Amino acid sequence: MTTKDIFDLVVVGNGLMGSAAFRHASEVKGTTVCLIGPPEPKQRSGEIFGCWYDEGRVYRRIATQHTWSILATESVARYKELEALTGE
Repeated sequence: MTTKDIFDLVVVGNGLMGSAAFRHASEVKGTTVCLIGPPEPKQRSGEIFGCWYDEGRVYRRIATQHTWSILATESVARYKELEALTGE
């Protein structure tokens, strides 16, 4: 692809939401997607790059609002699938 290409979708932001949106959109057959944003730095410095600056997250499946408990439980159920897809 070159800078003159036209995309069906451009996702601006390479963070948590942007990278997820890009991943899912890129799986739509026949759709061209461009992700715009800097990569996460290879070496960490005192500057914060994103909103969560680590390799892991603590999660909970019990929440005050029942909807969040359901969403969290469904997300956790997909961890193995995501691990198989990404190798991480």
